[in-house]
Amino acid sequence: MCTAADDAIADTESSDLVRYGLIPEFVGRFPVTVPLRSLGEDELVRVLMGPHNAVGRQYQVSLFLFTYGQLV
Repeated sequence: MCTAADDAIADTESSDLVRYGLIPEFVGRFPVTVPLRSLGEDELVRVLMGPHNAVGRQYQVSLFLFTYGQLV
């Protein structure tokens, strides 16, 4: 799913980042800017829930402990 925002980000250059408000010394530390595309719902779920220490899993455990208390 490619959107107009994805196309605009793909055409971004270092000078655009400076015009946006980033400090030139900060932008100069990036040798290459790489555009990313938007994630779909399935891809976002995979990122949040897939890895071993995934943020989504940690949140589920925290929510469970907050709701039901600690396991004995």
